[in-house]
Amino acid sequence: MSDYNYLNARIKSLKKDLFSKGKLEELLRLNRFEEVKRFFLESPYGTSVGEALTQHSDFLGIELGISNRIQKTFQKILEWSGEGPRRLMELLLRRYDLHNIKSLLRGKNGKLPVEAILETVIPVGSFSFEELKELAKQPSLRETVALLASWHHPLKRVLRRGLSSIKEESADLRTLEAELDYYYYSSILSSLVEEKGEDAELVKRLIQMEVDITNILTLLRLTDVPKGELSKFFIEGGMLGKGFLLSIATVKPLEMTQKFEITYLAKVARSWKGESLTPLERNFDAFLTQAQHRMERQDPLSIGVAISYLALLSNELKNIRMILQGKSFSLSEEKLKEELLLV
Repeated sequence: MSDYNYLNARIKSLKKDLFSKGKLEELLRLNRFEEVKRFFLESPYGTSVGEALTQHSDFLGIELGISNRIQKTFQKILEWSGEGPRRLMELLLRRYDLHNIKSLLRGKNGKLPVEAILETVIPVGSFSFEELKELAKQPSLRETVALLASWHHPLKRVLRRGLSSIKEESADLRTLEAELDYYYYSSILSSLVEEKGEDAELVKRLIQMEVDITNILTLLRLTDVPKGELSKFFIEGGMLGKGFLLSIATVKPLEMTQKFEITYLAKVARSWKGESLTPLERNFDAFLTQAQHRMERQDPLSIGVAISYLALLSNELKNIRMILQGKSFSLSEEKLKEELLLV
């Protein structure tokens, strides 16, 4: 019997609670807060949203309720995992630590309100929501980084080194983020060396895709860094070799994406027109979400079922947040629909 039989059976029972495309479109059509509130109270998020609304009787309460339920769902998945699956699941969940640390750094650097920063984090992984809230409430970016660096976390060494480059004013976070990426992915790939079997290979393939995309974005963000210094930010272990990446490091950003025509990322790169990196990041995010969703179909008895569900649940959270935030800014239904990723 597969180690994943029990875990996958439980996950499949959770999938029925995911919002369908029609359900999200129903949410899009709601305009008044009371309508949105009723929508979520009558959904699988109802209990958590109801509890959160006793503390915050606005959209923040709804978002906190949704985040709390998702955090509990991820915890359940870990509890359902046997020893082998649990090791791989914990490696997968580490990505949320990286996401949350970056979200906190960017939020504090942009001097966003605490509530706005918390709308960007995903309370999964090593940090509880209360810990993320404590970090977001620090008076400055430097104090947020200092507190993070004082906690027992694998990324604390990178954060401590980054403190020296952070002043009280806004900081250029590109180098620090590149170093965080490097340490995180190097650590994950090193841990995967000890894992054997097809499930470990599936996780490795996913991490390799993330490494390739991270390396590409590093190239495009650090265009002012000399080619000789760029190599120290490249993460080894992806499917696109370091030599290939370095060979295109000196061309213009738009020309650079054209070089990816020979790779598996050609379609994503082709869609970018050379403007802000935000559209390209969104396209890469969509590519990864769809790639993870397909992993379930490759082997329904493998970790691919869990990978697919985690991707769909994370995407649902992003879509819901996009809709709620859009409504608070009175964005039109048509504009909001363009921003959603419907898998």
